Amino acid sequence: KVAEGENFCYNVEELLEMARGFYDGTKNHREGIVVEMVDPYIKSYGGRFSFKVINNDFLLGDSDK
Repeated sequence: KVAEGENFCYNVEELLEMARGFYDGTKNHREGIVVEMVDPYIKSYGGRFSFKVINNDFLLGDSDK
């Protein structure tokens, strides 16, 4: 968990930067991060909404080495 609270205050650039990096103990790029929001006032999806931010380095694979 990176953050928890009542306000979501990240822009696209910040989310992409958080998604970057490698899996612990490897040289493999992380696939990305999952952002999950819980709001009891959202009737659809049972009050939950989530999306994935893909690590662009993961998408490039070994082509950037």
